[in-house]
Amino acid sequence: MFMTPYLLMEASRLVVLSTVIAYFLLLLKENTMDIGLLIGASVAGGFLLLGMFYLWVCALNLPVLINEMKLDEQAATISKLQQLLEVNNQQGVNRDDLMEYGCGVVSNIPRSMFFVQRH
Repeated sequence: MFMTPYLLMEASRLVVLSTVIAYFLLLLKENTMDIGLLIGASVAGGFLLLGMFYLWVCALNLPVLINEMKLDEQAATISKLQQLLEVNNQQGVNRDDLMEYGCGVVSNIPRSMFFVQRH
């Protein structure tokens, strides 16, 4: 949510940087006769842009990774709760754990009351 403006700003900055490097290479081509300088500047500019776009893609994937970590934590919590429920279901209901309601004691609590079915 908060990363979207940053990612859009970085994308626009990379587009501007790419345009500036392309214009610089065109100016260099028109004003110099040295092909080695042009090749070196093209390779340097290409690697610079490659590194910048790689870092932008890493920042772009950060919210996806954070979301996956949250989902993994939720899955671990759900798994632990299911294990606790299974242990409680196997133990059954004791006579001491009967619940009182306004009209009396409920003595026949079904064992599957707290059972979570798996899909």
